[in-house]
Amino acid sequence: MEFLLRQLQNKSLLSICCRSFEPAFNSASSLIHGTLGKALFHTTNVSMAMPRGPKKWPIYNKKMFPPQLPGEEKRPAFVCHMRTNIKYSPFKMWYVASMIRGMSIDEALKQLSFVNKKGAVHVKEVLLEAQKLAVERNNVEFKSNLWVAESFATKGLVMKGVRRHAKGRVGVIHYFHTHYFVRLEEGAPPKHFYLETAPKTTKTMLSEWVDEMRQRRIPLSLYCLKFAKSYTAALFIKKKRNNMDAPEVAFYFRCESHGLPVKTLFLGFLYSARMAEPCSSSSSDLIASDEGQLTQLLEQEQYPAVDDNGTLLANMEACFKAFDKDSDGLMTLSDFAALCRTLFRNEQGKAYAIEESRLQEMFDVFDGNQDGYVDFQEFAFCWKHWIKPIVRPVSALIIVDVQNDFITGSLSISKCPAQQNGQDVLKPTNKMLETIPFEVVFYSLDWHPENHVSFIENVGQRKLHPSSQKKAEEAVTYDTVVFEGPPLNEQKLWPKHCVQNSWGAELHPAMKILENGILVHKGIHPDIDSYSAFWDNNKMSKTALGSLMQKKKITDLYVCGLAYDVCVGATARDSLEHGYRTILVDDASRGISVDDILHTRDILTEKNGLVVHSSQVKDMVEGRDRRPELGYFQAMRLRQMPQNGDIRDPSPDYASPRDSVIFLT
Repeated sequence: MEFLLRQLQNKSLLSICCRSFEPAFNSASSLIHGTLGKALFHTTNVSMAMPRGPKKWPIYNKKMFPPQLPGEEKRPAFVCHMRTNIKYSPFKMWYVASMIRGMSIDEALKQLSFVNKKGAVHVKEVLLEAQKLAVERNNVEFKSNLWVAESFATKGLVMKGVRRHAKGRVGVIHYFHTHYFVRLEEGAPPKHFYLETAPKTTKTMLSEWVDEMRQRRIPLSLYCLKFAKSYTAALFIKKKRNNMDAPEVAFYFRCESHGLPVKTLFLGFLYSARMAEPCSSSSSDLIASDEGQLTQLLEQEQYPAVDDNGTLLANMEACFKAFDKDSDGLMTLSDFAALCRTLFRNEQGKAYAIEESRLQEMFDVFDGNQDGYVDFQEFAFCWKHWIKPIVRPVSALIIVDVQNDFITGSLSISKCPAQQNGQDVLKPTNKMLETIPFEVVFYSLDWHPENHVSFIENVGQRKLHPSSQKKAEEAVTYDTVVFEGPPLNEQKLWPKHCVQNSWGAELHPAMKILENGILVHKGIHPDIDSYSAFWDNNKMSKTALGSLMQKKKITDLYVCGLAYDVCVGATARDSLEHGYRTILVDDASRGISVDDILHTRDILTEKNGLVVHSSQVKDMVEGRDRRPELGYFQAMRLRQMPQNGDIRDPSPDYASPRDSVIFLT
């Protein structure tokens, strides 16, 4: 026993393993507890776990979530539980853990009872403990209303020992341990846990095939029309002779499922591919409001014209005739309503509802002479400045201030009242960058000098105005003071952050940076802060962002980043003022105060901006999901635009003494 004490005090686990570790451990458990102060066996108690074991998993049970919004889907309760340092192979435990993943709690316990393995016993015990925690501490009403959302095992402590054999031979022995983790979630398990989406139905596959055909890029030539006619004639002959091959039979089946003749469907694909390259699924709807009108246009062989650059232009005349029901050369309000129903649809082709008052307002914008009709000349203005940006938007993304100081540094938003995690914006933002073809991507950065006016550390460097409610010696972080001008400068005080060329001012290392992205620096001037990526807070000077977007002919700006209710909101509001259709990506933005976040959303929606989820952005950028709110905003901006004018602000951009824009190559 003295020898065991000496070895324990020296923490020599090798000697313990060489001399029958387990019996000695069982006979002197109190001695071991008194010497090491930590248990060397598996336990579900975090405070008793080995120092080398994981401890973070149960902390997720203490995570605080913001209050749910009215109408928001109920957030399911969950519980995280673990057992560390189980004397069992981690490779064998992996199979047991994977088996129950995605099962309901009752089904998992039932299946584990059939598994005659040591690891299954431990897993079953952990599940029962987690089930009890869910009911007692996590407000789960029914203990059977749980499912295994996560179940996995990791490698634990591996102790090596030496075993003596006969004739002086020595062998090495390994004692493997494993950690097991489980997360139970309230509700029913998903039907297809191991699939990203449910298996596609035949109807879904057919719809995807139709979209694929619409997206094909076919050069405009008489050859396409001749080929369509000859192919259709040959197909009819083959059908009569009953010798069609498999692809031709499949094509006929698709025609019948659409209820269209073969010629109409085939020419329709060619026509839609030309009409809206690359946003083709919307343009076939735009040209004709029903299949009969599409058939009529195709039979008349009215195809779009080609400009000098070879770009395919939409057939404006065909569209006007399609919606001019009485063919009198004048479009009435009801005709315009039919156009809007066809124009504003979601990615599934379902029309959005539009208020009658808004329809009337938009109609009045294009009825230039206010005679109650839109003639062809007025429709040309509508086509160029309204329909074209809706069907073929030119979209940009601006990622606001995803910098180290706002995520893990001196001004981390996780320490602010909303307690949101800034790293949450990285995954949806990176996914958008990887999957969505934006015309240009901007990265805005706070880029402050050491003596910047917004730093609490510098509040004594400038004279305060008598109207300031806080004196310099009384001011603390997040207070608002008023500095003398001219002009007067009302400034909220922040901790020192994003100092030029410092680690805190760098983009987060997990942020994906495109090769052709553009960095926009703001907050460069020491005496004025700049929340927006367009302007400083006093609207005295602006960055080059606006002129860069004009050069790229951007129509839609998607905004995300940090912080939701400060820099992101300010950038989105200025974008609306500049006349860009503005969309804030909700799940790719995190903020400081829950109340201010809700207020920011309300302001944007009141000004006909949009707040959407990142999963909806791709369809909107590609012109498949066309929102009436953005169309209404564009129409209201056209009120200020003369027939040959521009509604953008023509004032020159602010020229910073430092580089405010960097092009990444």
